Amino acid sequence: MRRRFLYSILALLALTSAAVALSACGSSSSEGGPAEGGTTEINSTWLYTGPLEDGGWNKQQRVAMDATSEMPGVTVKSIDNVPYSQQATQLINQSIAGGSNLISETLGLGTLMSTACQQSPDVYCFGHGDPAPQPPNVVSYWVEDWNFGYVAGVAAGLTTETGTIGFVAASKIPTIMQAINSYTLGCRSVLPDCQVRVVFLNSYYDPPANAQATRSLINAGADVLRTFVDDPSACGVVEKAGVWIIGQFEDYKPRCPNATITSTMWTLTDFWEEQIKLIQDGKFKGSGEEPLFVPVTNEPGGPHLGGFGSFVPADVKKQIKDTYQKIVDGEKVFVGPIKDQSGAVKIEAGETLSPRYLMSEWDWFVEGVKAS
Repeated sequence: MRRRFLYSILALLALTSAAVALSACGSSSSEGGPAEGGTTEINSTWLYTGPLEDGGWNKQQRVAMDATSEMPGVTVKSIDNVPYSQQATQLINQSIAGGSNLISETLGLGTLMSTACQQSPDVYCFGHGDPAPQPPNVVSYWVEDWNFGYVAGVAAGLTTETGTIGFVAASKIPTIMQAINSYTLGCRSVLPDCQVRVVFLNSYYDPPANAQATRSLINAGADVLRTFVDDPSACGVVEKAGVWIIGQFEDYKPRCPNATITSTMWTLTDFWEEQIKLIQDGKFKGSGEEPLFVPVTNEPGGPHLGGFGSFVPADVKKQIKDTYQKIVDGEKVFVGPIKDQSGAVKIEAGETLSPRYLMSEWDWFVEGVKAS
């Protein structure tokens, strides 16, 4: 999740102890980084927040992990239920001491990750969504979720009958605020008076709370939902209520075919296979000053749109796909003027928001968001 989006301050929070299960599954080459010659044998350890089978965020990460395990010379291990605390540092150090030369964390550990990896410069490390400069052996990466969010908003705006759409969010941090804002701006691009109601769970994985939040949003008039939590529990709720959803991380269509408009899939198979090859070829490069942003694409191995519900009208489907294709082709949609909740212009006309701003600096809500 993870990846997520938690920065250094959140990484330092000590959460309650979680059960940790270890199971086996069968580049900066600058000074101070891994050897330029690379390595043909990669022993990787993947750290996950929450359960490995969460049905969403971790599932997509596991798909990528399993794909790398099929590559020559690669072995993988996974540790789930890793807490955002110093225990994560201990697990990283133990994994390295046990022979792991690649660490992937999907929690968004921030400085906990980069500090531990800096002490082992010959180990390749991959973390999620840390905007800070990284040591030579660390890649901080993030999917361009704001582009997904904008397209999801367009889909919601073209589908809603009430003019109110909903969003279930894990926490109020810039990485998730951008998801809410992009969703709102996408909706308002086709429905100028679109309103977005938000419920925060203060948790990435709490299926009962996710389901309850979804019900509360539907009761408040929202008839299209999107989430930024790890599990797909909202899917069954919207299906039963007869409203709609845009899937996040995973394709929701198999779970709730009568409710899923489309899904924004965080598929990372291509990204990880490329990174493994770079390591083995001695061409690994750390992300350095700027996170590595993984673009949305039409390729099935990369972040892409999932299937469309059979109920989606052909003209609506075309408009959603056309919007998505323009973004894939490089069109910038986050351009001022952009107003805040009060209606004041925060981003001036013609000003384009950078990927760094979109990922980690968007700490205010846009006009149309109904959230505390």
